[in-house]
Amino acid sequence: ASSSTRGLIIGGYSPTYLNIIDYIEIQTLGDAIDFGDCTRTKAWDSSTQSPTRGVYMSGTSTVPNCGIDLVIISSKGNASNFGETTKSRRAATGGGNSVRGIFVGGYLGSSDQVNTMDYVTLASEGNATDFGENLFTGSYSGAVANNNRMVIGGGYNAPSIRSASMSHITISTTGDATDFGDMSSGGGSGPGAVSDSHGGLGGY
Repeated sequence: ASSSTRGLIIGGYSPTYLNIIDYIEIQTLGDAIDFGDCTRTKAWDSSTQSPTRGVYMSGTSTVPNCGIDLVIISSKGNASNFGETTKSRRAATGGGNSVRGIFVGGYLGSSDQVNTMDYVTLASEGNATDFGENLFTGSYSGAVANNNRMVIGGGYNAPSIRSASMSHITISTTGDATDFGDMSSGGGSGPGAVSDSHGGLGGY
């Protein structure tokens, strides 16, 4: 999660699950600094943000979890509970705009994957609401967004399917995702994704 000046790095696995939140000041070089702690030890979570709030879901040290955490990006401190997702899972994909955060797909455990999409209103705490369904059932996708549209690409469905498809949604209206096109690379699990307001770049 990030604002225009500060970036947060949340949780992880090394070699045990962590509850640490670090931050960096984007405009200056230097090591990360302790920000606070998550509400639980976690990895494989997904995040989204408004200009003031970082919101991240699921990811856990044991089983998939439905918890959503909240931090205020400009002020250090421990995360607090935001609410719960509609379905317990991890390795979902986060995105959205400054008003609405959206979580797509995920991994339930064993070989179970979902195409669930749910959303939260970032300015107010509460449980996530169903948004619709993604075209691809799986986890570890990448996503980019501007104020209006979110594009989801790639991903993994156990035991061997790696997606090259891209789908898109209109953030302000609920509904199932529709086809956007295909990735030129042939797709894959865990693509990275970055964008400005006009386009997206990714790889794996």
